[in-house]
Amino acid sequence: MTAPKKVNGMTRERLERMCSGKHRWADELAARAGGLQSLEASPHVIRLFAYHCPICKGWHLTKQWSTEFPEEISLRQKVAA
Repeated sequence: MTAPKKVNGMTRERLERMCSGKHRWADELAARAGGLQSLEASPHVIRLFAYHCPICKGWHLTKQWSTEFPEEISLRQKVAA
């Protein structure tokens, strides 16, 4: 028996291209915790954003802001206005 050609409606090739090299977390909380660890280890990165991946159904991190995931992960404390 061979492996299915599609996973979550995507071809395996597309899935590998879009998610290869990215760390996948099971949920948003785990992704945000991983983001804090990444920020502590990489002082040149100021903020990260966690997003739900429609391809692999897991969670990834990005440095790009988007209206889809506006809440940043940052080591800086926010000052109330």
